[in-house]
Amino acid sequence: MQERETKDLLNELDNIRKEVNELRKQLNEVDRAKEDSFSKQHGVREQIHQKLREIKELKVKRNQFTEKVKEMKQQRDIFNKEIGQQLAGLKEKKTEHKSYSRDDDPRTLQAKIKHLEETVETSAISFEKEKKLMKEIKDLKKKYAAVKEEYEKAHALAGLSGEIHKKKKTADDLHSQIQNFANQSQDFHEKILQLSKEIDDLKVNEEEFHKRFIEQKEQFASVSNALQAKLDVLKGIRDELDKRNVKSKEQKHQEEQHLLKQKDLEVKEKLKSKKKLTTEDLLVLQSLDDGSE
Repeated sequence: MQERETKDLLNELDNIRKEVNELRKQLNEVDRAKEDSFSKQHGVREQIHQKLREIKELKVKRNQFTEKVKEMKQQRDIFNKEIGQQLAGLKEKKTEHKSYSRDDDPRTLQAKIKHLEETVETSAISFEKEKKLMKEIKDLKKKYAAVKEEYEKAHALAGLSGEIHKKKKTADDLHSQIQNFANQSQDFHEKILQLSKEIDDLKVNEEEFHKRFIEQKEQFASVSNALQAKLDVLKGIRDELDKRNVKSKEQKHQEEQHLLKQKDLEVKEKLKSKKKLTTEDLLVLQSLDDGSE
């Protein structure tokens, strides 16, 4: 009866050992898969951090251009306000300005006055004619004064128009730069939006790898517990067989190999010291040769 129970224990030992080997194989596979998921999750997380660093740099550049646009808009608005005020003043002055013919320009009038004055001073003319010329000179001088004032106003208007033109050009240049900087700021902003979308997609992948890692970690723990349970059973069977002084095939094989190694060392020592080999020594060498083949 005890011999039969011992046989059953040995059979169970073989079966449990097979299950242990299978569970160890399964545990290694789960562990590799778990580490692979963790590695991929870590890789995705590093990609996210890299893109976050890129976004930070892009925001600095975008904000710099946005601030430049803000400052230049203020400058442009100041110029446009000044231009508006000067245009209104120019329009008002043009309304007040009187126009004269080419014959009434200051130089022509001054030449006429000089000619008449020389005529009065150097020519022998009658009193009536002199009186008439003096009146004409007086009228021309009065007209010269008025025309000169208008010509000075016209010159001032021309200068104001030139100043307005320069300010308009400056305002137009500022507007062009504003558009350029605004476009660059927008380009940086669009890159930020694109990177943000990529980060959202990566976060989804990261979450999937994290869930997979957690599931595999739980699976690893489950298989590990199952393996430990089988190892406990295996130990219990071995302990029971040890009590009955019964050795398994594995134990017998290990003991035989250990004994052969010891014998092999003894034989090699005899050969080294040139001692005579016994029949048992020769059998040991033969069995080792057979095993190596």
